Amino acid sequence: MKKNIFILLLFTYFNSNAQTYKSILYMANKEYNNQRYAYAIPFYKKYILNNEYDTLALIRLGNSYLFQSKYNEALFYFQQANRNHAELGNTLAELYATVGNYDAASRLYETIINSKRKQRTKNQNILFENRLNGFRNKNFYYKDSQNYSIKYLSLNTGYNEIANVFYKNGIIFQSDRSILLNRKNEYGWNGNGFTKLYFADSNSISGTGKMSSLINNEKEFTKSLSDLSVLTANDNATFEQSFDIKTHSYNSNGITLLNIDHDSNGNYGMITIQSDQKTAYYTRNSKNKIGSSILEIWQAVYDGNHWKKDRRMFFNDNEHSYFHPSVSSDGNILYFASDRPGGFGGTDLYYIYKLINGSWSEPINAGEKINTYANELFPTLNNDILYFSSNGHPGLGGLDIYKVIINEKDTVIENLGYPYNSDKDDINYIKKENFELISSDRNGTDDIYIIKSKEVKKELVVQKIKSTVDKDTDGDGINDNDDLCPTIPGTRENHGCPEIKQEEKQKIILAANNIYFGFDKSDLLDNSFGPLNEVVTILKNHPEIKLFISAHTDNFGDEAYNYNLSELRALSVKLYLTSKGIEEKRIQSKGFGKTKPIADNSTPEGRALNRRVEMNIFY
Repeated sequence: MKKNIFILLLFTYFNSNAQTYKSILYMANKEYNNQRYAYAIPFYKKYILNNEYDTLALIRLGNSYLFQSKYNEALFYFQQANRNHAELGNTLAELYATVGNYDAASRLYETIINSKRKQRTKNQNILFENRLNGFRNKNFYYKDSQNYSIKYLSLNTGYNEIANVFYKNGIIFQSDRSILLNRKNEYGWNGNGFTKLYFADSNSISGTGKMSSLINNEKEFTKSLSDLSVLTANDNATFEQSFDIKTHSYNSNGITLLNIDHDSNGNYGMITIQSDQKTAYYTRNSKNKIGSSILEIWQAVYDGNHWKKDRRMFFNDNEHSYFHPSVSSDGNILYFASDRPGGFGGTDLYYIYKLINGSWSEPINAGEKINTYANELFPTLNNDILYFSSNGHPGLGGLDIYKVIINEKDTVIENLGYPYNSDKDDINYIKKENFELISSDRNGTDDIYIIKSKEVKKELVVQKIKSTVDKDTDGDGINDNDDLCPTIPGTRENHGCPEIKQEEKQKIILAANNIYFGFDKSDLLDNSFGPLNEVVTILKNHPEIKLFISAHTDNFGDEAYNYNLSELRALSVKLYLTSKGIEEKRIQSKGFGKTKPIADNSTPEGRALNRRVEMNIFY
């Protein structure tokens, strides 16, 4: 009898537990399909704790991070999906490049290109070859980088900022900043505010400043998940209240909301203005026939005080998005991006032009030399030159900025190279005389940067070098040219950096020796957190140091499998440290698989030593 009761209780427990996780997945998919990725993430993370082989859930969790430009997190879950033999296309290869791992990106693209070639379209094969070519020859894009300087504008915040257009004595930019964030004006895509258009005066765009701290706005439950055992019609509204809302302050001196009609619950962005400053075209949210968000292009006219919403552009439809308009100075040509059918890939560039009677032509695709099987976005016209962003041409990773002279017979696409481009998303180049601005998420969020050419005579360069030989900014007796930490006093033995106590070095070594994972898994076990928290404290006390994390395996399993497992484990440690407030740029991680053994793999003891994580300090 007691045995039967025990079996019944056990069955009830597992049945209830299964129902709970089924409900969690239901909520995750609902939020994902509603494009509320910030809210989908915690549900998927909870779900995969008990369903780690559900590749669709792993892919959607990876996408939810990817759509918010959280590349390391996205890579982590796509690697897990890859280990479960999910079909990922070129997403994982692109993510490797986006985190700077060009070797892994190239190897994976080689594998993709050499398999199922005949089953792919011509444009797909061209895309994969373009990307591999760029990653193999990445040094080409750095060839004249020393001729330019890039600086971070002081108007940036921990939110997202993208420069749109030069206007009056400043610029118009878009941002999802919000001091008074609440459930009514929060954008579920990323947990920030809705994007609005702002004007920044000349003082705001001339100053460069210290980089803003990144915002950790990942959603966390404030209520128990056990309530999810029963599905209800209002789950979405009920469990939205179970999450925190995070707000952050920022400096807004010299910045005002653009005087255009902003709806309270919608995104506004990418405005373009004719040279007479009387007509503008901009992007705004709308809903399609099934209730999902799409983007539309609208026209606005200036009445002397206010930009008034005039009309919805004729080419918009209720099923596809139209966005990122750019008008020629005379107002006769309008470029834009769209995912409308009939293109070459994801999103293509199109243009319309004014007819003799003053009406617009039908949209014309910009052609297969500009458009690829991937995405083309953010067109900007500067006289006869079209600048645009793409992740389909050869480049450094993510979206790169390209230019093409549109009236030439032979269409030549030119990558602007570094520092205009990086391994992250680089978008929306705008130029006025010698004033160049780009927007990029190379430091974690979309920010605006100013790029200047260093066109100086050789004798001036020589003079500058001579004048800095004896410069010692931190007064530690070591010339800045030889000082790895020129702004923090240090010792000559440590190359100008402060000495790290031997006790702290030992704590880092001890922490590395006490990092544990489940068998054949990359998730950190709970007993790893204490030692890693010691490392967090050391890194916060020494902002000048950086950390290289390497993970290694024994020789069981094939090379690719061990490499992927070690990559995941190294990345898992990195993600834990960054989750505790350590800046991502201070942490590097790499998996070496079974290539660097420290002991004999023929014995159990040797294999145990080879399965390890190492952490090394550098500057």
